Amino acid sequence: MSESARYKVLVVEDERVVAKDLTLTLEGMGYQVIGSAASRDEALAVCAKQVPDIVLMDIRIKGAVDGIDTAKELLELYGLHVIYLTAHADVASIDRAKRTRPHAYLLKPVKAGELQGAIEIAMFKKLNAS
Repeated sequence: MSESARYKVLVVEDERVVAKDLTLTLEGMGYQVIGSAASRDEALAVCAKQVPDIVLMDIRIKGAVDGIDTAKELLELYGLHVIYLTAHADVASIDRAKRTRPHAYLLKPVKAGELQGAIEIAMFKKLNAS
């Protein structure tokens, strides 16, 4: 079993086709996708059952609470840092996202290699934090 297989990933993405594609890509890389969520409430429900090692977070998700505020809540509740996957590179979104101390901010469409690199660096940092 590869080292990455033990990493549990939560995908927070409101476009089901994109979420499914990400899930298949991640599983193909050997990661364990513990769930997919389209909203803050769904993300919190998944984390209440099983806390992931890493969260892939879209900024624009369903509901009144966006991905950045959801990431802030996951950081406060579980100490989770996210990797943002978004089509939004505006300064305001980036400034808000920075406050959640993300592991990465990747623009869609994200290449598989970039995603895997971001996850591996994020997990290395998490496992080697002092």
